[in-house]
Amino acid sequence: MERDPDSNCHHGNSPFPGNVKISNNTFTLQKVSIAGDADYEDVSGILINLHYQNASDFEVNNNTITNSSTVADRTGSSGVEFWSIQTAVGVNTSGNVISGFESGYQMWNCPTTNTISVKDGSVTGSDYRVFANNYDGYNSNADPSSYIVDGVDLINTTTGIYIKQNDSN
Repeated sequence: MERDPDSNCHHGNSPFPGNVKISNNTFTLQKVSIAGDADYEDVSGILINLHYQNASDFEVNNNTITNSSTVADRTGSSGVEFWSIQTAVGVNTSGNVISGFESGYQMWNCPTTNTISVKDGSVTGSDYRVFANNYDGYNSNADPSSYIVDGVDLINTTTGIYIKQNDSN
């Protein structure tokens, strides 16, 4: 993906004509420790955040996203995250291969009138294939949201879909 560094996708004058596509990439990540600072455990392969108004739709297709951290070090990690997708912006994913994260997909606060969909592909070696929540994604309240999940293979994953109604919201 290329863009003018002075532009943002969420502005009405997006530098991208049509949909934004993140496709056919390979990402390998792991927990980062910085001496004298902290361990950063909230590893994300792809994070799509704060897109609304006249923003382009997103397509996230056929990516391979791997967390090479140990099982003990993957707390809070997600292969693909959607946060605050609003107004009429859509996100469609298909064919992604995700492995080694606490959750394959995490969704929080996406009250768009368009569609957020996760189709096909697989999630391997994760606690949750899909984690949809109303608070935990950003430790703040989320608006009611809906998602489509269809045909995602579950391999060595504890829970298929975890929908969490957090009392903090």
